[in-house]
Amino acid sequence: SENKIRTICKDNKGNLWIGTWYSGLNRYDPITEKFIRYQHDANNSLSISSNNIISLCCDKSGNIWIGTVGGGLNRFDSENRKFIHYRNNPNDPSSLSGNSIYSIYEDRNGTLWIGTSTGGLNKFNKDSETFTSFKYNPADSKSISSNYVTSIFEDRTGSLWIGTDIGGLNKFDRVSGKFNRYSKNSNTLMLSNYIQSIFEDSEGTLWIGTYDAGLSVFNRQ
Repeated sequence: SENKIRTICKDNKGNLWIGTWYSGLNRYDPITEKFIRYQHDANNSLSISSNNIISLCCDKSGNIWIGTVGGGLNRFDSENRKFIHYRNNPNDPSSLSGNSIYSIYEDRNGTLWIGTSTGGLNKFNKDSETFTSFKYNPADSKSISSNYVTSIFEDRTGSLWIGTDIGGLNKFDRVSGKFNRYSKNSNTLMLSNYIQSIFEDSEGTLWIGTYDAGLSVFNRQ
């Protein structure tokens, strides 16, 4: 539907899901080599909530999770061909903490993690369909370093790494709920506080892509 592509994921049936900047979601069928478009319809409450797609996650159960700018989180129900919406409710602390979703990640236990641009990190409980949020607290050095979460990645040891805009890199301890921070302002030799991507290679080396200072390799020792 558009040439400006922000995010792509592959589902368990081999379909490619493509999120565009302004023209909604596309599903590419490799057999027919055709695209099916899913776009916001103001007159249809079951359509996707926004045409500005910035993150995708195809989980192990076959769900397609869609992060939008301003429209919150969507889950595509493939059986009924409808979108379920999750948005921030200021009066409900267990709701999604922000409506612009810049990263979505499913860990090895099937837990869904959602990064927002204003509300920090969210952990989604699929059974209760509630969210637990982790936000920046200037008075707590063990809180997440920024509420703008750009990337999430689980390494081979089970550690969860969180990349942020402005706040650098975080390593999250899921047992204590505490974050260890790695930033340009600390003694960790980080070259940038603007993290765009995190990846672990086959040898266990962690690679960090930044917005303004190229690529970094993390030395675990």
